[in-house]
Amino acid sequence: FIYYTRKNVNSINIFRRVRGSSLDEKGCRVQYNTLSNEEILDLDVSLLSDSGFCFLWTINSQLQVAFECLNKWGYSYIDRITWVKKAVHNHISLGQGYYFLHSSEMCLVGVKKASWQKALEFISKVNNDLIFAETRKKSQKPEQLYYIVERMFPGARKVELFGRNHNIRRGWLTLGNQLGKDFDWDSDHIVCDDCGNVIPLEQKRYKARYVANRDICSACFVSNKEREKDYYELLNITDEMMFHDYYECNGCKTRPLWGTRFTCLQCPDFDVCEECHDKRIVPEELRFMHDSSHTFKAVELPQLAGGLPIHRFRCLGCERFPIIGYRFRCTQCNNTNFCQKCFFKQIEIRDHKTDHDLELILEPHREHSWVTCDGCGVKTIVGNRYKCNSCFNYDLCENCYVSKVPPPPSYISHKPTHTFTRMMGDEDVPRDDGGY
Repeated sequence: FIYYTRKNVNSINIFRRVRGSSLDEKGCRVQYNTLSNEEILDLDVSLLSDSGFCFLWTINSQLQVAFECLNKWGYSYIDRITWVKKAVHNHISLGQGYYFLHSSEMCLVGVKKASWQKALEFISKVNNDLIFAETRKKSQKPEQLYYIVERMFPGARKVELFGRNHNIRRGWLTLGNQLGKDFDWDSDHIVCDDCGNVIPLEQKRYKARYVANRDICSACFVSNKEREKDYYELLNITDEMMFHDYYECNGCKTRPLWGTRFTCLQCPDFDVCEECHDKRIVPEELRFMHDSSHTFKAVELPQLAGGLPIHRFRCLGCERFPIIGYRFRCTQCNNTNFCQKCFFKQIEIRDHKTDHDLELILEPHREHSWVTCDGCGVKTIVGNRYKCNSCFNYDLCENCYVSKVPPPPSYISHKPTHTFTRMMGDEDVPRDDGGY
């Protein structure tokens, strides 16, 4: 949140393409795109205000980066608000930490005053520095902070960066890349075109391959003796909007592609959303490659990292974890890895120099003796490891997978509908069993 004064609001246009923030303990644990710490620092947030206050959410492991952000954006740290996270039944939520279990998140408060100002106008002591509130979905912060800011600065101009539809409030300017009707979605209510009944969640939906907008339920599919080759068999197991990162709809150019993704089995890189699939939209520039006789495969759940290699190493340059795509390892420094972007920027950090030899790592590390089970907490998984196909960093040992151990209350990213891949050293065996 930023309370801002004396700036042309047009300067805010530079933030309209912002993707998301990553001042989080493990950026891999969220299900949405994030900026690296370096990219957040590079945002010229100082353009928003000559003077005012900044409220910046962070956690303990990223505290130093948060202070760097405030300093670079021209704010001086003055105080902080601590959010004590509550789980179900009014219990305190417990999250993983290196030294202690974590049950809180911090909001740093910074202030910036123009040289011509004698003092800033605000109402002090409107609240104490603690917020007790339940954790909600997808990094949603407690509403109590809105009330604090609004009582502290009545009538002031306020802007929120990286906002979503649920953040939109009267008197606030909300900026983010998940705003608008396309993101205001809970679940589709698909009606069977034969019996007229709504196809409930977790019951298969059969979508016609060659007839637009024709959907039937399992019972009608069987009773009609439909041919399997004429329909897509959709598991219909999630009621959340699915975004296929790294994919663009070749029909309507929506990026990321959302909903069910239909990928052509004959073309090397042709994907469309459900609406464009039904309309048989093929851009003129791609007609040399794709035509209506090609067959599609329906992909309901997003592929982790868009199928790119995922290296469980932290980039020393931008602090991004995991490294997606190519990894560059220094052969002369210990535990020094870079992502592709930082490799081309030729970053010098700690003892690493630009004249050091770097090794290109194409495939991710397969060993899992160092991986912690997120079910029982054992720090060395012995035998088979089960890796979630939708979460960057959710792994189970054999016993927890078979026993269907639920994730910790603080781990809100993992869903029962997620599928797993069994990791056996150098061999990966997909488990398309619909998760638990």
